[in-house]
Amino acid sequence: SLLHTYARWKIPFAAPDLTAVARRIKQSKDNWDVDMAVNGLLSFADLAKANVDKGDPVDCAESAVETLTGIIDISELTVEQIHRLLEAYRRLSKVLPPGAHHYITDGVQQARQVLVFKIGTMDSSLRNPMVENLVALGVD
Repeated sequence: SLLHTYARWKIPFAAPDLTAVARRIKQSKDNWDVDMAVNGLLSFADLAKANVDKGDPVDCAESAVETLTGIIDISELTVEQIHRLLEAYRRLSKVLPPGAHHYITDGVQQARQVLVFKIGTMDSSLRNPMVENLVALGVD
């Protein structure tokens, strides 16, 4: 999709276009499955970060994050999906306004609780980056 392509190449959207993407995410939320929502959150985080780096506002970020996190039931995610979700949270922590950080803190705490039960099933190639993301997000 266009969202993933732009995010992969770190091509910033103009602020009105990023707002249109956030609006489209909200309008089409019933068509997103959990995996699409996790990947969409990661892609949106990359786009928002590219806009912030360019000096453009990302006033729409909270709306998109609220919609996508509302689709995701963390207890149902695989370890790999949780890893991508934590990476998205880590990137979003740099672009969301302070009042919207509760999406990140709530999600990180839920992910931490789920990971306590799944940590034994992870190999080190996945466990180590996940621990790094948790530490970067303030979880010990």
